Amino acid sequence: MCLRVLRLLAEERVRRKVSKYALAQRSGVSPQMLGYIETGERSPTLELVCRIAAALEVDLSKLFRQAERELPRPAVKAPPRSTGSKAGKAKPPLRDREAEGP
Repeated sequence: MCLRVLRLLAEERVRRKVSKYALAQRSGVSPQMLGYIETGERSPTLELVCRIAAALEVDLSKLFRQAERELPRPAVKAPPRSTGSKAGKAKPPLRDREAEGP
């Protein structure tokens, strides 16, 4: 999820035609660090992500929602099928069956 948010921030920077240098000046982060973050070589703190988003004037909560929508959804398993008239009737534990005798 975090990598998706960082990717979306990088895409937004490019879309707005803001250079790394200009974003570095606005956010107080070095251009080199921005490069590392955008390529996934460094993991920024949440504070740093907030500073970058603020410098781009991007609503970070919207980026998180968009990143969440992009997450793969787990496959939904179908409920188990019944196998006939004995369905739903659990056998007693083996120790209890042995006490009942033949």
